[in-house]
Amino acid sequence: MTTTAARILLVEDDPSYSRLVQYWLRAAGHEVRLASTGPEGAALARQGGWDLVLSDVDMPGCSGFVVLGESKRAHPKVSAILMTAHEEVSLASTAVDWGVDAYMVKPISRPKLMERVEQLLTRQRLEATPARVILAIGAHPDDIEIGCGGTLLAHRAAGDEIVLLTLSRGACGGQRDVRVEEARQAASKLGGTLVFGDLPDTSIQVDRSSIALIEDVVRRCKPSVIYTHSQNDLHQDHRAVHEATLIAARQVPTMLCYQAPSTNIEFCPRRFEDVGAHLQGKLELLACYRSQEARSYLAPDMIQATARYWGRFAGFSSVEPFEVLRAAGMASAAS
Repeated sequence: MTTTAARILLVEDDPSYSRLVQYWLRAAGHEVRLASTGPEGAALARQGGWDLVLSDVDMPGCSGFVVLGESKRAHPKVSAILMTAHEEVSLASTAVDWGVDAYMVKPISRPKLMERVEQLLTRQRLEATPARVILAIGAHPDDIEIGCGGTLLAHRAAGDEIVLLTLSRGACGGQRDVRVEEARQAASKLGGTLVFGDLPDTSIQVDRSSIALIEDVVRRCKPSVIYTHSQNDLHQDHRAVHEATLIAARQVPTMLCYQAPSTNIEFCPRRFEDVGAHLQGKLELLACYRSQEARSYLAPDMIQATARYWGRFAGFSSVEPFEVLRAAGMASAAS
């Protein structure tokens, strides 16, 4: 069943078939208007307001090609499905020429029809909604993936654009060049854009250097959501990045703080993202940091146990927790 009801025009002259298709569509929550002749269907199609037009090819008065063609000319973004009892290559080719989005041969089963309808409606919604830009900020390589890797994977699956800003290159935690390359591999696996600063590891300050670096990325990518470190953290770099982000990104409507291995008992999350579907993906991101594999907090069983622990607060099996600084009407990362 779709999460959003659609307005669908059905153009079909066979009473029994039209009743069946209307039943399927309405059972999925859609609003359906029936036209039983070609000219009636073409007139309704020209009026617009439809998310999808579904027409049989052999209609009295004019063909389904005309109906769908009229619909596409008047409203180019509407989705169109042509149904026919004739399995002919020439018809399929003609359907493409008329701009039809899908061509289905009768008899059509309910699962196949609903799958195609939902595919077209989902594509239409994604094209109509600009992708959000999600900015995740960390002090060191692997901070972001530990704190919100699963949530970022959910954002990516939802079509959001991901930008990762790491302010230092982690020289105190290993070989600088190795850590940079590992971060690049993780960002590539995530499908995000990685931006590196070159602030001194373990000595990041809340000063013009850190603030300007964050301001520049915020100005260029214009994020609607930021994930960053918590102020409730024992690591001085993490606290500095938190404070610098507050200053540099004060106009960003949503800002959430993730948990790190060094967050203290004052860490108080109020938002819990279900990452059960992306926990394996998070482990794969963290596996890119081979130089850090000896660190116990990166062990897969530790990551899984932490996610399960926080899941008890939200009714999910695996969760990433966040403190909420600002959340202007933000829905779940996966929505």
